[in-house]
Amino acid sequence: MFKKIVIGSILVSSITGLSNTYASATSIDHSPKKVSTFATAQSGILLEEEKTFNGDGKFYFDYYGSEDGEIRVYVENTGSSPFDFRVVKPGGDDIASGYTVKPGRSTTLTFDVSHYKTGTYYIRCQSSDGSKIKAFAKVRGL
Repeated sequence: MFKKIVIGSILVSSITGLSNTYASATSIDHSPKKVSTFATAQSGILLEEEKTFNGDGKFYFDYYGSEDGEIRVYVENTGSSPFDFRVVKPGGDDIASGYTVKPGRSTTLTFDVSHYKTGTYYIRCQSSDGSKIKAFAKVRGL
């Protein structure tokens, strides 16, 4: 009788895929995430990253179209020095430039990119005096 129960249990668990499945608390990422008022919905996120640059750096993201043909760009200065940024489309031409973000401040811009090429875009951050830049960038397709 015991043999029938054990064999039956093994057979049922292997059919349903429950034989070796388990959860472990060590496999869950509990690290805090940066939350912004930029967008609460996670759909369409093309970039969400914080970086530190020595005077000049880029955030890259790929855009291959969206429902409305628009992107929303959020740039936040999380460092202690102001910096300028610009958004560049594939091919190297600027979509927008001349925006300065002071420490602790942010800027949100929305662009119609339906008439531009799809591909790799980037946000270029530069400090006028070469000081360290610490920035958070988020881009969402709309």
